Amino acid sequence: MIATKAAPVKSKIVLLSHKDPAEPIELDPNEGPAESRLAVAQDVWGLGNLTPLDNVMASTAIGVLAVTNQAKFGVVCQHLGNRLFRFSRDMDVWIDAYECDPRISVLQKRPKDKVKLSVWNTAGRTLGANRFTKLAVLNMNAGESSLSRIIGDCATSLRPGGDLFFAGLVADRCDRSVRQAKPELASLAECREAISAAGLIAGSDVDLTERVKDAIQEGLANSMAALSAIRVLKQPWKSLRLAAYLQELEAAAGLYTDLDVRRIAAAGVRAAKALPAKS
Repeated sequence: MIATKAAPVKSKIVLLSHKDPAEPIELDPNEGPAESRLAVAQDVWGLGNLTPLDNVMASTAIGVLAVTNQAKFGVVCQHLGNRLFRFSRDMDVWIDAYECDPRISVLQKRPKDKVKLSVWNTAGRTLGANRFTKLAVLNMNAGESSLSRIIGDCATSLRPGGDLFFAGLVADRCDRSVRQAKPELASLAECREAISAAGLIAGSDVDLTERVKDAIQEGLANSMAALSAIRVLKQPWKSLRLAAYLQELEAAAGLYTDLDVRRIAAAGVRAAKALPAKS
């Protein structure tokens, strides 16, 4: 749920959820607001995650695409998240990941992981042609790249017969307040139009709204231990972590409300690239 630009990590990320609040806790002396926010996000949403969308969308993509270790699997995302790292390790699946924000993945990646990390190019073509049999585009609907450019790049990179799963937050474009407050969010219909315009065959939709709401509630409940640990911190770390929690909880409450009143939704669309016609 990090809305800020990706500042480089200058110090060790210490998660309070992994500490005993009854014991003294030492944080990195170089920790600043960026590190505090990254730590708090993971304390709330889980190690390796920065939003409540991460596990929901990753696990859905894995199931919808039926990814095996025989697939050429690519993921375009804000950041890869813990679920996809674990999937790669557990199932021996190679993942080519193209991230907008690689800070946490760089820290999380182990030397023997079958994950190749690349930074998503918001300005030009990134993926190459005819590379993947399975592609997941996760939480990119509100990114800096245009929807048509992301889908177009993916369509070019999919091999004939390949599958795409596109998932993210979508807006109700008929609601004027939503259009004004969240102009960056496309509607589900616009996502399907972009998929069709790229020459892919749009399939069924998947509504993920209730699962994301559940993830928000679970994350807030799980964060209580980390919040308790803040009281034993010294200054300035106590103020830094409290400020980061305020930002994270405010953003989570806003997202939950928008989802609950259906101003926005979390959804996914499956698509496929047709095989060439037989002559």
